[in-house]
Amino acid sequence: MYKPWKNNSSKFVIDIQCSIGERPDAKTLDRINNNGNYEPGNLRWATVTEQKLNSSITNLTEDNIRDIRNKYKSGIMQTDIAKEYKMSNIQIWRIINNICWKEVV
Repeated sequence: MYKPWKNNSSKFVIDIQCSIGERPDAKTLDRINNNGNYEPGNLRWATVTEQKLNSSITNLTEDNIRDIRNKYKSGIMQTDIAKEYKMSNIQIWRIINNICWKEVV
């Protein structure tokens, strides 16, 4: 998290309101670059749908999915695959266990 906001929730709220305005109905705070930090210049108000489309897992190709599964089958640690793809361990786990991207074989 952005250092000036770490222990100062008032500064966080004021800075957010000054940079992207008041929170609109049905929107929550989202990072523009989801691999970046919560910091000025990387924030927006977004719907749940917009946030899902901005996730690392949405930007994968079928080749990426096959590669992730093959790497895991060959013995590469899930945490290493997550680092390579800049994704969370739970996202990689969901791919490996066919919870998401089931249609890719």
